[in-house]
Amino acid sequence: GFWNFDDPYALGADTSPQHFPLAVLGGATGSGNGFAGGALLLDGASGFLQGGSFPPAVPVGNAPYSMAAWIKPSGTGARGMVGWGDYATDRAVTALRLQGNNGVAHVWQGANLFTSLATIQLADGDWHHIAATYDGQTRPLWADGQMVGWDVPGLHADGADHFSLWRTADVRCFGSRLGEVRH
Repeated sequence: GFWNFDDPYALGADTSPQHFPLAVLGGATGSGNGFAGGALLLDGASGFLQGGSFPPAVPVGNAPYSMAAWIKPSGTGARGMVGWGDYATDRAVTALRLQGNNGVAHVWQGANLFTSLATIQLADGDWHHIAATYDGQTRPLWADGQMVGWDVPGLHADGADHFSLWRTADVRCFGSRLGEVRH
């Protein structure tokens, strides 16, 4: 999927060939001030986007995948970017989050990859590109084009549940702008 947020009247529109729209929930609005075009603005309390069903092209189980987003956060800490799966079961979730005091996480619930960023300050007022990939064996994590961590986590068993942007489980990213999200 690809959500670019260029149309403030259709924020949940997926412009990929999959055409999987997401519902805009809570305090989420659009802005023309994105990284490249529009952006999703979040209120900090209730705003996120979620699918009414599960996107048909999102890989599950041990299938390869990638997740990427341009972000402009106003703070750090545990804040979700994109995620899906069963958050109550170990290794049954896939999520990309901000984590800690200037870090990022590739979450599998019970087999998480966390890294603290040394040379990049996420809440500096600039746009940052965050990405996570999995090829069926290795799981690298990227920030602004630099590999900032990787591991070989073993088997994964995430399921086709709860796809959302800017919220993973009950962790929301707030006071932020989000642009050009891909899975």
